[in-house]
Amino acid sequence: MGQREKVEEWASETVFLEPADMEKPTKQHPMCVGKALTRHGIQNYTGISAVGKFRFKVSFQTIQDARKLTEINLTDENLKCYLPVILKQTVGFARDIPRSYSEEEIKENLVADVEIIKVERVRKMEQNGKLRETGNVKITFKGKELPDKVELYGLLVQLELYLFPIRQCSNCWAFGHRAEKCWRSAKCRECGEHHTEGTCTQKTCINCGGEHAPTDEECPEREKQIQINRAMQQERLTYREARERWHKQHQNQFELLSNADEFPAINQAPTKRNASGTQYRTIRQTSGRASIRVPTTAPKSMSYAEKVKEIPRQFEENPHKTSMLEKTISEIKQFWRNLNLVRKLMKLQSAIYVDVAGQAASDINYEGMLIRISTTLNQIIDEFTEDLEEYATNTSKEPEEPTIVIDG
Repeated sequence: MGQREKVEEWASETVFLEPADMEKPTKQHPMCVGKALTRHGIQNYTGISAVGKFRFKVSFQTIQDARKLTEINLTDENLKCYLPVILKQTVGFARDIPRSYSEEEIKENLVADVEIIKVERVRKMEQNGKLRETGNVKITFKGKELPDKVELYGLLVQLELYLFPIRQCSNCWAFGHRAEKCWRSAKCRECGEHHTEGTCTQKTCINCGGEHAPTDEECPEREKQIQINRAMQQERLTYREARERWHKQHQNQFELLSNADEFPAINQAPTKRNASGTQYRTIRQTSGRASIRVPTTAPKSMSYAEKVKEIPRQFEENPHKTSMLEKTISEIKQFWRNLNLVRKLMKLQSAIYVDVAGQAASDINYEGMLIRISTTLNQIIDEFTEDLEEYATNTSKEPEEPTIVIDG
């Protein structure tokens, strides 16, 4: 490819830039890249974003505008155009190919509507440490799409998208890169501290904080990386783009239920009537006996004293007392309110992770990070303060005197 990708190979509205020489000072911010492009007369881009350490994506409205950038020599800015492998090549996975066919034979006799770059037989590691050939084959095609039809000796070959294994560094044990491209200091595989020798009995995963090694197959971070890797392959995204999309999707999963104000109000239950039309009200006895129903209209022939003797001393139930249903609704609201606070903390954690992931200590914007943390904590404190004030108001009210129910 040389200093730039060939113009005829560029068929996208997006151009990727990386340092031409890693030994020289490099651009570390999209705004610095925009300044460099402006000096070279490129101003019609629609956006610039970081897609990796010292790597940037420049978006244009048309392919023609993108190609103009590839025609410019940016070595004086220590930049060059590159096309990610994920956009240049696509790997298909074919099953049940006879093991007697060599890789060269398969490549020479495959018929497809796109260029075939290479063919690799999938091999499996046996328990004795030896590799055994399988009937599965990886076929690498030029371009970012699998061909519609592939034939071998006149027979149709069923293809599926090949998903590469996730990448994990054996130097710092983080995901997303290999040890040969790691810029971090070495860490212990067992405890995650900055040492490589010694026997550590306490295991701590540096990726999820769990009590297991970072290579544990059950690590939740590994499952997350598998989903990110699948999105990279299926949607042709860079690692950073797929990771940020994963965080956005999992932060908003409770968005529709986070607003407690959307719960419907509890209406007052209607007054019950019996078949004769007489109204009844339920009176709860303080002695713990079952509730009784007393007609609201007593016989006119009874005197006031007889009424008092006839009806045991009962207290009218407070009409403002919280019912079991209302109490349940209140508890549900409090649950979602607490969940909303947790969601804010998770969103803060994810944002900080995105800011510091892959960054050297000198490149991290600590001031902006502290402002983000302070803002989120102030929001949480304000919500707790409102709850405390509401609780204090409710508990400071004087209890009402009980009223004797005398129907007449």
